[in-house]
Amino acid sequence: MENRIKGSREFEVMLYDAGPGGAASVRALFNYMQSTGDSHSRSLGTSLSDFADKNLAWVYSRYYINILSLPRIYEKIICETWRSGINGNFVLREFSLSSPEGEKLAEAAASLALIDTISRKPVMIPEDIKEQLAIWKNSSIKYNFPPIEKISHFDYIYETKVRHEDMDINRHMNNASYAQLACESVISRFTSIDLETLDLNFRGEAFTGDILACYVKNEGDNIFLHKICAGEEGRVILTAKSKWRGRI
Repeated sequence: MENRIKGSREFEVMLYDAGPGGAASVRALFNYMQSTGDSHSRSLGTSLSDFADKNLAWVYSRYYINILSLPRIYEKIICETWRSGINGNFVLREFSLSSPEGEKLAEAAASLALIDTISRKPVMIPEDIKEQLAIWKNSSIKYNFPPIEKISHFDYIYETKVRHEDMDINRHMNNASYAQLACESVISRFTSIDLETLDLNFRGEAFTGDILACYVKNEGDNIFLHKICAGEEGRVILTAKSKWRGRI
């Protein structure tokens, strides 16, 4: 397969990537995927830096990950990614994380939108950019991004504050921080559990200093629904659904 179709990077789980038990954190996994996706985009001339003079940027709309086995400290990971299609104004991107020996560790699918960095609004993907998007119609994981159930009532609220280090180059909270926050809202109350799947639906932006309230509903069977709101006005910035391994 041509390199332009598929991007690949190797990572090692470093000390700062690992949690208390020695396994890679959810934030680390999302950073590995984000870094691999950026490298692949740069090789095609479709990265953030290539669009800077056009006031355009890619942002994630949905993100689903299925974790089969968390890599541990000092273990190596091969992260592969490719664009699998264009659905309206969304570009679909696949990820596969495995060991150097070929053991599948995690698989993910995401959809991205192009936004105007001045208006902060989504825009249609120009034809000249579409022509640069190398597409491989193959799925890492079969997932159709169904609607996430709305929370009519919640069991508890997890609150936190957006830090400066949570911000990314697009001047809003990084997708890895969103993922980690959704997980924190569960593991802050339950121990000896590991994330199995996480579905993120990005609804808005969060900025440094924003107070975030994560409303959590325990659906049973180790499944949780999340709704994260920001600021005094309580604007919804993320809805999510997570499933866990272990006793809850």
